[in-house]
Amino acid sequence: MRICFRLLLCLFSVRLVAQMPSECLLIINGRSLQAMEIAHHYAELRHFPAERILILNPDPAFFRNADGSARWTVPEADARDTLLTPVLEKLKELADPSPTALILSPEWPTRVTVTGSPQVSMTGFLGARGDLPAADLIKNGQAISPWFSPPPDSAAKQGRLLRYPLQGEMTPAFHPAAMLGVYYPPLNTEKMLAHLKRASDGDFRQPIASIVFETNADVRSRARLGQFQLAQTRLQAKGVDTVIMPRSDPAPKKILGVMAGAANINAQKYAPGLVAGSFANHLTSFAANFDTSDQSKLTLWLDAGAAASVGTVTEPYAIWMKFPEAAFFERYLRGNSLLESLMQSLASPYQCLIVGDPLCRPWADELKNLDVKTSWTEGKLTVKALGVPTGSGTSLHLFLDGRRIPGNGPIWTLDTSAETYGPEMDLLLHARYFWAPPELGVLTKRIISPYPEMLQLKAGTKADHVILTVKSKVELMFLEVFRGTEIVHSTSVSGKKTEVALGLDESGTGPVHLRVRGVSRQGDIIFSNYVDLSPSAP
Repeated sequence: MRICFRLLLCLFSVRLVAQMPSECLLIINGRSLQAMEIAHHYAELRHFPAERILILNPDPAFFRNADGSARWTVPEADARDTLLTPVLEKLKELADPSPTALILSPEWPTRVTVTGSPQVSMTGFLGARGDLPAADLIKNGQAISPWFSPPPDSAAKQGRLLRYPLQGEMTPAFHPAAMLGVYYPPLNTEKMLAHLKRASDGDFRQPIASIVFETNADVRSRARLGQFQLAQTRLQAKGVDTVIMPRSDPAPKKILGVMAGAANINAQKYAPGLVAGSFANHLTSFAANFDTSDQSKLTLWLDAGAAASVGTVTEPYAIWMKFPEAAFFERYLRGNSLLESLMQSLASPYQCLIVGDPLCRPWADELKNLDVKTSWTEGKLTVKALGVPTGSGTSLHLFLDGRRIPGNGPIWTLDTSAETYGPEMDLLLHARYFWAPPELGVLTKRIISPYPEMLQLKAGTKADHVILTVKSKVELMFLEVFRGTEIVHSTSVSGKKTEVALGLDESGTGPVHLRVRGVSRQGDIIFSNYVDLSPSAP
């Protein structure tokens, strides 16, 4: 039985939300040009504000072995010093009211060795801020995340499903966390870029497709069989085609999700039918253990077309609490982000690695008429958001040149007379309306300021570097190159024209936006226009 999908979504819940990139932190391995390229493409797809991007430059020995192969496992002390500490410093600077979602680029270790405890995933370690539960709780699947809510989501329990933005302090603190991809067959840079693009393109499409619960006689399948039966009853009652079938049965033509239980799976069987934004995983020991070729890896699901998958980095035993609960699909269909839905459905996520696009939202609605109106008055810029509902149900996050402007709008007025603005300014607006399903929108707009163009910047991309050509109307003595909000290069200069060569580690790979700030001989500070380019990793 099929019913109107709009009605179906409304039947699931009311007053829902979904994460926005302005509530996330994208953590990039700046020592890997390939990882940086993937992460910058993702930042462009999802419109990450510059201040929401943290580029770290770890010692290559942190993530690669001496032979150049991936280093999947690191000791707790190394993970704390290299990753956790700078992430916590950035989170303190951002001061978000809700636990910030942490999104890692590829080319980070996936597993952390903890003394006296089972090894945990890097996402679990960062999500817990390094404050891990007791070893026996992790081992037995009894270290329960504060985001988890057991199914079914009855009307009496609706308030227990935590959603963004979470008001008040979460105890214990836990950040939803995921990784965009891993360099493990069959994935490579080209496939990860295509995968993230496809997942992003699936937003707001609200596809009509089937959910598959694949079964067999294995304990891996039996561990979630009761969930499958309950989820099938509840989903079918709401008009969602849901099948519980043996692995030998043919796959449906269109599939929005697969849950299986087997050491080895045939993901390509589902490849023709997996829709953009779909989720698939299989309960087994080593789906995210990339040190061994034993068992099928979660990368097979991503290669087959799923937007994300989940696996454990070390032996979880057949404990269902360490894997996504079947109620995930109900929560995802409400319009929540994929990561938010998983965190509501993963009881004990410490050994789990979530890989893929965590911000997928195929069943949210798009704020299609989102716009901004700008005006200038005596050095003050006024920005007014248009095309959004007014009232307490709306969240508006406005960024100017990558930095958040205080306030929830819909009108902002800011003083731009200081020496921090150039002839161009980049506006970015993220908007969300709390409803069923949630409505989200994003708008980017480059505006011309009333300030004269004193510096003109042009750029060209070479095989292994970028050339910047700067022309000034006044004599310069110093230049700084900005990538987003970060200074990546500085140099003394003399005269009105100069060229600057940037290594790809400085310019960044993938879509990047550069501008320069100069100091004149008279001590004036002036900014150039922006240049947009996309160097590729060699």
